[in-house]
Amino acid sequence: MPKRSREPSLEEEGKEIKVVKLDRPQDEPTISDSVGGVEIVSARSPTRPSPKSDVRNGKKQRIEPEALRSPSPPPRSPPRERKRPGATSRFTQNNAASRRPRSPRADTRPRSPSPPPRSPPRERKRPGAFSRLQSSHYEARVSSSTRARENRQRTPSPPPRSPPRERKRPGAGARVPRTEVEAIQRADPRLPHHEPARRVGVQDYVTQHYNSVEQRGREWRQTASKIKGLRSFNNWIKSCIIQKFATDTDRHPVKVLDIGCGKGGDLQKWRSAGIALYVGIDPAEVSIRQASERYKEMRRGNRRGPPLFDSRFYVQDCFGLSVGGIPIVQEVGFDPRNRTGPGGGGGFEMVTMMFCMHYAFESEVKARTMLNNVAGSLKKGGKFIGVIPNSDVLSDEVVKQPQWGNDIYQVKFPGAVPADGIFRPPFGWKYFYNLEEAVEEVPEYVVPWEAFRALAEDFNLELEYRKTFKEIWEEEKDDRTLGPLSERMRVRDARTGELLVTAQEMDAANFYHAFCFYKV
Repeated sequence: MPKRSREPSLEEEGKEIKVVKLDRPQDEPTISDSVGGVEIVSARSPTRPSPKSDVRNGKKQRIEPEALRSPSPPPRSPPRERKRPGATSRFTQNNAASRRPRSPRADTRPRSPSPPPRSPPRERKRPGAFSRLQSSHYEARVSSSTRARENRQRTPSPPPRSPPRERKRPGAGARVPRTEVEAIQRADPRLPHHEPARRVGVQDYVTQHYNSVEQRGREWRQTASKIKGLRSFNNWIKSCIIQKFATDTDRHPVKVLDIGCGKGGDLQKWRSAGIALYVGIDPAEVSIRQASERYKEMRRGNRRGPPLFDSRFYVQDCFGLSVGGIPIVQEVGFDPRNRTGPGGGGGFEMVTMMFCMHYAFESEVKARTMLNNVAGSLKKGGKFIGVIPNSDVLSDEVVKQPQWGNDIYQVKFPGAVPADGIFRPPFGWKYFYNLEEAVEEVPEYVVPWEAFRALAEDFNLELEYRKTFKEIWEEEKDDRTLGPLSERMRVRDARTGELLVTAQEMDAANFYHAFCFYKV
């Protein structure tokens, strides 16, 4: 290729410069031109197209015409098949970038194959005729027979054998079960049904109630009381349980921890069982004082009989605090970790709760504190006995109505009740219980039996016994010891054998059942 001298800049205006191409053949014609007063002479044929020039990276590059360009090598891979423009291409055809002219070499340049997609492309469907219909047109095509079939009245479906699965609305609120929301609402102190206990807690309210109950003698309870038959029947039931399990242990002397001892109404029953130590604990200070006075009267009247068992009384809430800090409990033995191996367990042979454990089911924390006090105080093989409201009776009644009772007792749920009779969650289901001459609108809590049993197993307490009051009567009324005891306690007439408990009193008694667990 012949050498070229430096071409002049067009900016050198006003100067006459003659540029001559060197080393060209003598017979080659020249073409001259004048630009801005500058004469440019090039050595090229008049019939050959002028080569183009380009500037890249600050240097001029010579571009040969396509006729003189060497043929491109064949592509390494076959050219990609052109597809018919779809919805996407039609959408972008008015785009400024899509109107840019395509290079003639764009389709012939070799391209590296595209990597396979990570996931298959989503199939795009062409809109059908149905999607282009307006809603009004579609509604016009609905036949009158279809509308009549949709509007006709249907016979109600039979009730399901199992409770239907709860349907939840989407969103953050759907993650909270309806029963938990109702439990929160029932526990809300701002609601009207919390008015009796608004200024004080439930435990304080219950304590104040039992502190205010008038102390009456045995003669009044057996003759003038409106519920004397129910009082005698309940005391006989407790005597049956104490006699059945206090004498069943092979550890003598027996040490008893009575949680919720009240005014000491069971002291004489424990005396008949022949125990060695009685420890009574109750949150009501007035009740503990009366229980201590009752024990002192028993000691004064027992100068000629066998020695009376030792007794201690303490004021404490056993559902919110541990009993491990009480001196006599520490002395007898208390295991706060509830160990089952050698060296584990407490020192009491029996722990009892009569008509009071349901207050612990206000919350799971209180229920676990109560059971830890029970299990930590019992020896291995020790017995936990008690009387609580029967959750089966509560479940059967709440599906009918939220309140029921008779002239002697009444039960009333202030808030929403489960439609299926299943108390979920098992804590915080409050109701108000009223018993003639004894309990006046005191808040109590449902103790769902299966939940209580499962929770007791977590504390190494296994179920041994569970009976309703009616079942206990049918089984023990003819016992050689307990049968005559029912006559002495005026539950049954000694001459005729007639039950001295009215139908309404028996209905109130069937609200409860008794249990016994043993420590493993």
